[in-house]
Amino acid sequence: MTESNRTTPNQGPCGLTTNGEAMNATSLSSPPSPSPSSPIVALYTRQGYPSLRVIDSIADYANTPVNTLIITGFNTDSLGIVYNNYPYLMFDNSGIYVGDQNWFPSLASLRQATNISNVFLSLTDTSIAMLAGLDETSLGNVMSFLGNNGITGIDLDAESIMPMDPSVQIVTLAAIKANLALTAAPFTNQAGWQAWIDFVSQSGGTVSWLNVLCYSGGSGNDPIAWAQAMSPTPIAAAVEAIPGGDAGEYSPFGVASQLAHWQAENPSYSLSGAVIWNYGIVKAGPFTVAGYAHAMLEGLL
Repeated sequence: MTESNRTTPNQGPCGLTTNGEAMNATSLSSPPSPSPSSPIVALYTRQGYPSLRVIDSIADYANTPVNTLIITGFNTDSLGIVYNNYPYLMFDNSGIYVGDQNWFPSLASLRQATNISNVFLSLTDTSIAMLAGLDETSLGNVMSFLGNNGITGIDLDAESIMPMDPSVQIVTLAAIKANLALTAAPFTNQAGWQAWIDFVSQSGGTVSWLNVLCYSGGSGNDPIAWAQAMSPTPIAAAVEAIPGGDAGEYSPFGVASQLAHWQAENPSYSLSGAVIWNYGIVKAGPFTVAGYAHAMLEGLL
C-alpha cells in the first residue's frame, strides 16, 4: 500500500472468537495462529467508514468466503484522527471517539450478514506516528475503545519507518495492552520484521500473521520464501486487483493460478491465506468480490 492509496462461538481464521456479534477485548486474550484448514481470505478496504459505506458493502461480501476485512485509510489532522480526510473525524487529540456512532453497530451487522469474523484496522506511517505522539492515557483510550467495540486487531503498514522504530514499538505495546490482535504488512526487511515479531512475543503479545505485499513495491516477492524465513509466523500473500495499475495485479483467474504456483514451490511451507488490495479497485473493475474471494480459496487449497 501507499499513503495515497492506500454466534455458539466458533473459531475464525486466526483462532479468534467469531459469533457474528461485535467482539470485545476479553475475547482476544491470546490470539492463536490461523488453522491450516481455515485459510485467511481477506480484503483491504478504504470504504470501511462511516457506517453507510459499511452497510452499502454488505451485499458484496455476503455469500462469499471472505472472512477478514482490513480497513485502511486512517490519517492525521490537526483535530485528531480522521478517516481518509476531514470531515470524517474519528478520534480527537485526547483519544476520545467523536465519530459516527453507528459505525460499530454497522460492523456488527456486517459480521452477522457475511462470513467476516475479523475486522482489523490498518495503520500507515502517518497514523502510527500520530498515535505514538499521544500521551499514554490518550493512546490507551483509542486502543481500549477499539477493542471494547469489536475491532479484532491492528495491522501495521509501516513502509517508510523501520519495524523497530520507537513509534512502532509504542503503538504495538498499546495494542497488546488492549488485547488487540496484531498483523503487519511488510514488503521487505525480513530481519527487521522478525525483530518486531520477537518484540511482540517478549512483550506478551502474538502476531497472528503477516500480510506480505506482492504488488507495487513488493512485486516480485515470493511469499513462500517469507513463510520459510519467518516460520512459524503464518504468511498471507497480498496481491492487487485489476485495474490497480501496479505490478502484481491479477484477475481472479490469475490470483488462483499464482497462489497455486506459490503453494507448489516447497512442500515444507505453505501460505495461511491471501489478501486482495483493495475493495474499491474491485468495485471499479470488471470483476467481483465474490470472484476474487473464491479464487483466493481455490488457490490456497
